[in-house]
Amino acid sequence: MEISTIKKYIDLAKKAGAILYGLDNIKSGIKNIYLILIDNKVGSSLKRNIEFISQHKKVQCLVLNDINLDDLLNTNNCKVIGITNINLANKIKDLIN
Repeated sequence: MEISTIKKYIDLAKKAGAILYGLDNIKSGIKNIYLILIDNKVGSSLKRNIEFISQHKKVQCLVLNDINLDDLLNTNNCKVIGITNINLANKIKDLIN
């Protein structure tokens, strides 16, 4: 997994305004979500909620086992994001898998 390349695509998604931060924004579903990324240190309750939303919206959900989401986003205490750009989501999926 190319962490630096994943970070570049996530930075690009940030600049494009194609990231939804947090469970509440993902739940509201104002934009179509094409990929959900979960931090490796997320709690079990949040993980269950996100997995339910992922199944309900038919969106792939990936847990970042080797990467801390805060390091990728340069944020504090961000545990889940949704990617709303299909092309960027597909690139990130390919890099993670």
